[in-house]
Amino acid sequence: MRHKHADVIHAWAEGAEVQCKREGRWETDFDPNFFDSLEYRIKPKTGKYRVAIFKSSSDGKIFTDTEDFEEKRNLCELNDFIRYLTDWIEYDI
Repeated sequence: MRHKHADVIHAWAEGAEVQCKREGRWETDFDPNFFDSLEYRIKPKTGKYRVAIFKSSSDGKIFTDTEDFEEKRNLCELNDFIRYLTDWIEYDI
């Protein structure tokens, strides 16, 4: 019979970070025991972005763009920048 957590165990053996659900929260488990009574998962990759609004200098139209946290660029430094429309939004990949 295949182990309940076989896929996660194999991913962990190959270097993936594993999380265990305890008291309703996912926590990183650096030395998982893979108990049948607990839930485990591969830690999702995350990212974050925010949306900004601009006014085009060529035709005056308003448009939006997104700034990804990992890109290391600041949209607010651009000439046509008006303001950010959102705070940082986190997502799982």
